[in-house]
Amino acid sequence: AAGKSEGKNKGGRPSMRALYETTHGAAYITSLFREDLTENEVAKKLHISRSTFDKWLKESRESDNPIFAMAVDLGKRTTDTLVENKLFAAAMKGNVTACIFWLKNRKPQVWRDRVTDYEEQQLRNKKLRAEIDALMEQSAKERTETVTIIDDLGGEKLKEAADNGDKVE
Repeated sequence: AAGKSEGKNKGGRPSMRALYETTHGAAYITSLFREDLTENEVAKKLHISRSTFDKWLKESRESDNPIFAMAVDLGKRTTDTLVENKLFAAAMKGNVTACIFWLKNRKPQVWRDRVTDYEEQQLRNKKLRAEIDALMEQSAKERTETVTIIDDLGGEKLKEAADNGDKVE
């Protein structure tokens, strides 16, 4: 951009971004997230717009010097870890809500509230298999009954014809 080079304005005064890409600036950003602030709130504390925050974050992730992005990620991870630890402690003390939340997030395939499309399909497949098995069993039973009727008629020729698949009249 015209008038800017390597994070400094032409007069030698560091840009706002350059201030936050220092060790002290990164520590400050990390501390803001530790105060449980959102990205919008952190942007306000840094005296920049949310769109500028997002732009800096994107550019930082793509740069050779991702200090800004690392500070944001570290601050968020630290806060998330603190919350996770508190949730775990509450669950271990018997807090039922914490237990439910923990299980639903740690083992969603077992504890989630809603059934997924995959699970619904598995249930449908299971029902279809049961119906097919029942139909196959019924068909086998009917074949056995047919052979029994032929035997009861005492006709060897009828039985022989039926066994050969010949039409019996």
